[in-house]
Amino acid sequence: MKKLLILLLITVSINYLFTQEKNFTLNDQVIHFDGEKQLNHSLHLKKGKTYLFSVYQENIDVEMILQNMNKEKIISTDLADGSKGFDKLEYTPSEDNKYELVIKSVSPELVPNGIIKINVKQMSKKEIERKKRIEKEMRDENNKIITTIDIQHFWSAYDKLKDCRSYQDSVNVIQENYLDRATNGLKEFQKVRYFSAEFFVERIKKYKNFYNNSVRTNTLLFSETENLSNIISKVRELYPSGKPAKIAFVVGPMSTGGTISNNYLLIGIEMIGGDKNCDVSEITIENLKSDILSRANQTDVFNFVEEMVAHEYIHTQQKNINISACQCRLLEHILKEGIASYISEKLIMKRNGEVQSRASIYANANEKKLWNDLKKELCSNDFSNWLYNGSTSKELHGDLGYRIGYKIAESFYENSADKNEAVKELIEMDNPLIFLDRSKYDLKFR
Repeated sequence: MKKLLILLLITVSINYLFTQEKNFTLNDQVIHFDGEKQLNHSLHLKKGKTYLFSVYQENIDVEMILQNMNKEKIISTDLADGSKGFDKLEYTPSEDNKYELVIKSVSPELVPNGIIKINVKQMSKKEIERKKRIEKEMRDENNKIITTIDIQHFWSAYDKLKDCRSYQDSVNVIQENYLDRATNGLKEFQKVRYFSAEFFVERIKKYKNFYNNSVRTNTLLFSETENLSNIISKVRELYPSGKPAKIAFVVGPMSTGGTISNNYLLIGIEMIGGDKNCDVSEITIENLKSDILSRANQTDVFNFVEEMVAHEYIHTQQKNINISACQCRLLEHILKEGIASYISEKLIMKRNGEVQSRASIYANANEKKLWNDLKKELCSNDFSNWLYNGSTSKELHGDLGYRIGYKIAESFYENSADKNEAVKELIEMDNPLIFLDRSKYDLKFR
């Protein structure tokens, strides 16, 4: 009986340890986390208080979820990319209640050396007032169609880095002076691309000559928006049924030049604002370096940025693939990228020929071979040989799918009798195989 009682007490104690609310006042402790099982932490939150949840992750990519005790998701985030950085959430409960904070891996495999640190804190009155003050200050900017103030905020933060004495000082400067003051556009960018203060500090260090009085001058060309407001109008002249879109210009951590979200065209101006006068000695990605050096001056930069804006805007107008169409994922993406490139370069910017990028030059010289190679994997789900590989391609040319997609779009347009209708059909392409057949592109090589 005594042994049974001891065993029962041990069982109850173990259960208590694994189900009790965690005391997060002593958090930020290192947790070795390989991602095999999710971590669940129950906690009690008070009505009307604002809480900040942070999960630092290193070597592993995790998702943070706040859910109620019925396992219903309230909010979640997966902002960091698993290399090193934070996922952060804010939440203000409408009632006193128990909640559960869930941490689970989204890395494709187990990560034996994964590390996380969890922090939950109730935000102070001063912190909340600062947040509200910034939101008020940013209200007018966030109402604009084109936002550029993040560019000025970045360089203001950048100038403060010279007074920092530690890595953490630098992280705090970027966080407080740039990311905390983000427009809605920069916040969107953070959601669709990995933007954390820690990553910024590492990238600024890695590309210090490129950032430091090199690309800076060119990025500031886009502080004023008057000259940029016409680019969307030019697209809508070709495609009158186009829906509106907002544009956010930001300075990023050298990770992407342009993308879209549900609400914005997102332009990372440091990635596409360089020209041959910039110091590219630290850039090891040959495709990126060659693109920067191909722009002779600020006029070339401005034209290229306009082209990029048009390209990303076209993406916001493109349709989902028809549910009755054959699923050819690689061809679908190649066409969508190529169509956006063709319309932005040829029909909007009225280039006499293709952009002279490394990929374009190679594609023109090897077009037949590339097309014959591509035909073997048109419906593949593996994009790695053709798209989004500019930074990883071992060859000196990446993203060749963009250029083949451009050629197909060009063939479709030139073989169309009604050019206005052709633009509409290009943008609204929803059946890749039928579009390819109608383009007559393959006939070129028979």
